Amino acid sequence: MQSIAVILLMGLVATTANAHDYKEGQLWSYRSRPGDESSVVLIILIEQHAKIGSIYHISVLQAHLPNLKNGSRLTMDLPHFPVSKETLDKSVVSLLGHREILAAYRNGYNIWRAAFDAGRAGVFTLSVAEIVATIEDTIKKQQP
Repeated sequence: MQSIAVILLMGLVATTANAHDYKEGQLWSYRSRPGDESSVVLIILIEQHAKIGSIYHISVLQAHLPNLKNGSRLTMDLPHFPVSKETLDKSVVSLLGHREILAAYRNGYNIWRAAFDAGRAGVFTLSVAEIVATIEDTIKKQQP
């Protein structure tokens, strides 16, 4: 009986350790791809949806992606990704502070919102590192 209580307590501690109180304007370190260690996540908007629950809109700042012109790497901000709580929970490491929200996300958000409302867009459940890797793969496919 005592071992069951210990197992239940360990489960509660593990769940609590991964539970974050996400807020707009928070800046987080995350489990990044190699070479993106200085990249961070900025929570830009949190919305509630009747069917899918919370939608977290994030920017990925200082990501390193290929330059189509010369093959070098560019450091850039990726202004808008709608993600699930699952994505944040498996990606973020530590809260770094708060920052002003980038206005540049608005255009991407508006495009996503119109597609989402029309049933043609969703929410990422991949980790943030996997999302950035997908963007890189898409860029590489566009190379001549």
